[in-house]
Amino acid sequence: MINSVEHPNARVRLKLEAVFDSFKVGQITQERAAELDRKIYLNECLLKSPHFRAVYSEEKTEGTMTVFDPKYGYNPIFLKKTNDQTAKEILQNSRKAANVFGQFTLQQRLKFLEFFNEAIVKRENEIALTFTADTGKTIKLSRGEMTKGKAFFDHSAKKAQRQIEKFVDFNYRDPTYHHKGGRNIHAGAGMVIGAFNFPFALAIPGIVGNLVAGNGLIVTATSKAIGWTFLLMDAGDEAIEKFKVWMRGDGNVPKKLCDAFDGIQLIQLCVGGNKKLSAEADHVHFVGGDDTGNKLENSRGDKPTILEMGGSNFVVVMESAIDSAAAGSATKIANTIMGGLAATGQRCTAPRNLYAQNGAEAVVDELIKFFHQGNDFHKAGNPYSEHTEMGPMVDAFAYRKIKEAIALAHELDAPVHGSLDCTDPGLPQKITDEVGPFWVNPVAIDWRNVSSSHPRFAELEKLWGEELFGPCLHILPQFADLHEAVLYIEEIDKHGLATAIFTGDVEGHNSEAETYKQAMKGVVTSVNLNAAPKDKSPDGPHGHPFKTLHVGGDHYYESYMNPKLTGQPRPRFTPNPL
Repeated sequence: MINSVEHPNARVRLKLEAVFDSFKVGQITQERAAELDRKIYLNECLLKSPHFRAVYSEEKTEGTMTVFDPKYGYNPIFLKKTNDQTAKEILQNSRKAANVFGQFTLQQRLKFLEFFNEAIVKRENEIALTFTADTGKTIKLSRGEMTKGKAFFDHSAKKAQRQIEKFVDFNYRDPTYHHKGGRNIHAGAGMVIGAFNFPFALAIPGIVGNLVAGNGLIVTATSKAIGWTFLLMDAGDEAIEKFKVWMRGDGNVPKKLCDAFDGIQLIQLCVGGNKKLSAEADHVHFVGGDDTGNKLENSRGDKPTILEMGGSNFVVVMESAIDSAAAGSATKIANTIMGGLAATGQRCTAPRNLYAQNGAEAVVDELIKFFHQGNDFHKAGNPYSEHTEMGPMVDAFAYRKIKEAIALAHELDAPVHGSLDCTDPGLPQKITDEVGPFWVNPVAIDWRNVSSSHPRFAELEKLWGEELFGPCLHILPQFADLHEAVLYIEEIDKHGLATAIFTGDVEGHNSEAETYKQAMKGVVTSVNLNAAPKDKSPDGPHGHPFKTLHVGGDHYYESYMNPKLTGQPRPRFTPNPL
């Protein structure tokens, strides 16, 4: 577990925490707090990285990317975007790196992964701090991501090894043909485009998959979470130097291959989304929104592409989940569902649609009470404080989509529980709808009384199938039986990421739990079965299920190799580390 108190980086966090507290009590203005926050973050964290210094700009120009501050809304950071000429060079260098790194044995590439993970762990406090500084995610969540990240990195490397070694001789040392059948199996240039909510964790499968397969790695610094990519590059530099020493010593790598490795750039950085690079890269691992993901997929033809574009995430509550013999069972289930809206609802498996069976109204009633508590349930506050539960929303588009949903609810006389905008004077206030900051409360929209014959009901169903990436929960009209629920989810859920069910019927092949699990195969990639109310989790319906079915992904890491060798369809979803 990361110990911020003992780590030198704690000094920087405490400075940033003190700035926010000074604003909170009125000692400094919101604009002054933003200025001090950026100054400390830049000088004592980011500018220490040579990779950041190479692209940092003190002013906005035609070729820069603007990185807004979601905490205060002022003082953006400007970075020089990767232009088309540089993108062309990155692609060439990455393929050259693959031609060399692909000649190392699988065992040797795994050794590099070991050095890389060690270098990342060495910087885990600094990387965690960048998550909070860039996105406003609480320091508690940021540290948790890095703590889980090390284990997930190791797990991913082992899983990639198991899938790829079917095609590769683990210890074969011929520097020309290390692969079975005498054909090169690495894809070439592998690009990773991560998300802002859990930027490192969601990028791990792409980072690991590319390097284990022998590809050159291109990491993308996107506009909402930038800092971690530069520290990752620093970690990569350190790992490469250690690997060079090892390969000429204990690694017993042929001198010719060692010399060739000295002349490559194994890990490179792309700043901003360069369309030519993402279209032409030999493999792309993308986590992000629907619009960008669909455009990316359309630009890539038949090249291997992995897309994880969020989820509609239906949470089904069966009448059997309410234990009449257990006091407060409905409250416990509602509490767990509410817990899933932590991280400001900016989690790919956060509950989006609550779908309750007739007879399970008690859970809905208890949940509505929580939403009326507003900021008292998920307490928003200083994200640098170790005691804060919720930071701001990051994405302006998601904020506007939730506002539009609320406006539609008012038009259709659907109750809205809770108030989205947080008016606490101790929190920064919104400057504009474009730059924020978006300090919000969880809200629920109760659509149960809107008739399916309403002329705008199809508009509602489209809304329920979208991902509102924030703390907004749709309460859908209730259903009669599980068969009806399954058919409706199949129709509405266009993402196919995750679903969860609360049920008291969990034993046997004909149980509700087993029936739902089997029915969701081919609809979503993971099904979380909660034996309610005993499977209570502060992290939501997906946080502590007694049984989870992960659908697909058995050949996930094979996609990082030559697709002509693997013969597998392009995976659409990544393994979920959260």
